[in-house]
Amino acid sequence: MTSLTSIAAALLVPAFRSRGFRHFPSANDKGGDVHGALSFPIGVFRRESHHVIDVVEPHFHGKNKFSINAGKIPLSGLTTRLGNFPAEDCLITWGDCWYELYACPVLRMPFASRGLWWRKPVAQDFVEVVETVIRLIPEIELALERGVVSRHIRRVRIKR
Repeated sequence: MTSLTSIAAALLVPAFRSRGFRHFPSANDKGGDVHGALSFPIGVFRRESHHVIDVVEPHFHGKNKFSINAGKIPLSGLTTRLGNFPAEDCLITWGDCWYELYACPVLRMPFASRGLWWRKPVAQDFVEVVETVIRLIPEIELALERGVVSRHIRRVRIKR
């Protein structure tokens, strides 16, 4: 059976590349981070612009659900309580402000296949989910460029 992860990788990579993002297949292959490998199995997308790096991270919640984290990381990297990290090693959630794309941001409901209770999701269900997310990429770009919080975008601010 084809998985949501494999379909998301096949469809999201060209969609983000066409918008100038570079794909980095594994966000957390350093140090054997099991949580990172499960949460970000298709890696991250990065695009350099105006002294920052735009970062988009498809975040999987189990097998059949995902959301997207997006934000900016300074080219100089991030300084945290654990030290300084170069930009290419940082996840967006290490910063103090980022955006999340959800099917319903108020309830933090990720995008999920609409498999019916009497059958497991099939490949076409996963394709529909990913195509919905691809149609929402302009909302991600508005959040990154102008800080616009739209229908599917949630802003996260953490005081560190």
